[in-house]
Amino acid sequence: MVDYRASAIATVVATAALIPVAMLPLLARTVRRYGRLRGWPMLAALGLLGASVALAAYTVLPLPDAGDLQCTGGSLSSYWILDPRASTVPMLDALRDHGLLAIARDPYVQQFFLNVLLFVPFGFLLHQVTRWGVVAASALGFLTSLGIELTQGSAFFGTYPCPYRTFDVADLVANTGGAMIGAVLSAAVVAAVPAVTPRPVPDLEPPTPGRRGVAVLIDAGVATMAAAGAVGALSLARGLAGGSEPALEVIGDRGDWALALLAGTALVAVVHPLLRRDRATLGHAVVNVGPARTADPARHGSAAQVLVRWLVRWVPVAVAFALGTPWIEVIAVAEIACVALTARRESLAGLASRTSTRTLPSLRQSRTAASR
Repeated sequence: MVDYRASAIATVVATAALIPVAMLPLLARTVRRYGRLRGWPMLAALGLLGASVALAAYTVLPLPDAGDLQCTGGSLSSYWILDPRASTVPMLDALRDHGLLAIARDPYVQQFFLNVLLFVPFGFLLHQVTRWGVVAASALGFLTSLGIELTQGSAFFGTYPCPYRTFDVADLVANTGGAMIGAVLSAAVVAAVPAVTPRPVPDLEPPTPGRRGVAVLIDAGVATMAAAGAVGALSLARGLAGGSEPALEVIGDRGDWALALLAGTALVAVVHPLLRRDRATLGHAVVNVGPARTADPARHGSAAQVLVRWLVRWVPVAVAFALGTPWIEVIAVAEIACVALTARRESLAGLASRTSTRTLPSLRQSRTAASR
């Protein structure tokens, strides 16, 4: 029998990571609206990512042990609670009998209000970042909640033999209500505090090391998610074909993880840039920066320079991971020291590839000026 906990954990984590990854376009929207990440918009955008990570963790954790799953052998729908009265009627009865004390005493009431409160920060920060109407922000809260419920109710799309959490319509209602409350509160703050909507700037100055660091973290996070999904899928496939031992071998094999990480970084730092004229990695594109040639700052990096940046920044990380050495920390310290100590504040990857990181608006302005 397959050890589902061991063989599917990477796939489950990667699936849950789709929630914060789905918020990256909203972070990019914030950067382009205000010119750069700064002030309250920056805090709101990063807070939205943090809230999304919290929702992802709530979706996944705690992962059950294989022996704890009580699978009945029935269809998935047998694990779903499609009648909202199944949860709301006991809650209303508890509120009627005990009043507000039921919030502290009754598990149905506690669970309902917890699900409401869980989505209030998400709805608030979502509205702050997008400035959509309350209805639109609430609709995205509904879709996010629906995605969570479907993920749980489908046993992570078949990764587990049966769901270890139920699809509950009452949770969907509570989550959507929480997102709506958060969006309403945000709309009130926007109306009362003009400072939360600063004026946009042209964004022509060199990007700060912090902004470039956010781009690197996004690249690393998405690459790791892709690697986890690949390893989890391979582990599950081998487990289904040969039992738990082959599945465990994949999960514990640093070589498999390193290859998957190498492929993930190539996806975000080579394939993605080569499909774009500005040669921006996925993280670059989110924070609106990209590589320019040091010798000709008006031109974006070449395909060869993109490859060099990947070879210098990400290949050593994958090799160090495969060897199980502390060199990953050494590589990170070397990159930070290079940015801090060099005159151009460039990373090792930038120096080796002869590129500098510029904002995409400044690159476009330089190309326009050069073409005249």
